[in-house]
Amino acid sequence: MTGVISIEKKTFVEEVGVAFEQIGMPRMAGRVFGWLLISDPPYQSADELAFVLMASRGSIGNTLELLKRFGLIQRFVVPGERRDYFQLREDAIRKTVRRGLEDEIRMFRTL
Repeated sequence: MTGVISIEKKTFVEEVGVAFEQIGMPRMAGRVFGWLLISDPPYQSADELAFVLMASRGSIGNTLELLKRFGLIQRFVVPGERRDYFQLREDAIRKTVRRGLEDEIRMFRTL
């Protein structure tokens, strides 16, 4: 699991969460999205996300399903590993912008 997370990264993740909340999405969806934008490696397991974001495994599972439905993340498999990982889709931001959602466009420009 990831060790200490810098205050800058924590702040960024929370800011993305608030930005998502302002456009009607759950704050946790923004927090997961924000972490996946800056995580190294760029893919994370549900358990890693729960640990880093200090959230319940159930909350993370529901959030991952929501982000998959919106086409923002995808499941990622590491050869030889038994767990699933999740990463942002390459077109995640473009998909949001293509829908013509002005609030989302402003949010991504701000971030």
